[in-house]
Amino acid sequence: MNNIQQPLKICLKCYEKLFLRCININVENSKRGPVPTVSFVGDRARLYPSIYCWGYIGTGALGVFDFVNKKPDPKHTDASQQTRLRRSIPYRHPFSYEHQIKINRIACGNGFTLFSSNTLKYDKLWGCGLNTDSQLTFFKDRHHPKGFGDYVIVPKIIHLPIKHPRSTRITQIAAGRAHSIVLTDNSGRSNKQIGI
Repeated sequence: MNNIQQPLKICLKCYEKLFLRCININVENSKRGPVPTVSFVGDRARLYPSIYCWGYIGTGALGVFDFVNKKPDPKHTDASQQTRLRRSIPYRHPFSYEHQIKINRIACGNGFTLFSSNTLKYDKLWGCGLNTDSQLTFFKDRHHPKGFGDYVIVPKIIHLPIKHPRSTRITQIAAGRAHSIVLTDNSGRSNKQIGI
């Protein structure tokens, strides 16, 4: 019995030393005061709202070129190719922070997406995705036999026919199955009808 008690006493002494050492460290740290926080951000750094996207990527509605540009793997079956066309995990969209544009409104239609900014610059509206009915706008494409592109993979600027683009802001955007609507704060009729 004496042989068992001896190692047990040694273990308890080691435990007491470790425990007391931990208590002393905590007491010393509390006497030093708060730890300073250091931030490594530049003088001109700004925060931009982040856009996260997920879903079906086959039409380019998410607007991320790398999703659509991937070549299909011949080793995979057709079922795995269909899961490759769906993004189930949210992905931070690079459009707003790469171009330093503050996107404040997004509208989604059937296979396409509209982005708008509340800026007074000329570029106020972007679109990507399915464009079979010109729901984004008429984009010329040399390689298409009809002259327009059916799929817009990355967000492209949509030029609005506004008389005074420097003084007009987009107040609301909406999208349906094959159409888009943009509401501006002026450039309409004097009786407040919708129209440009």
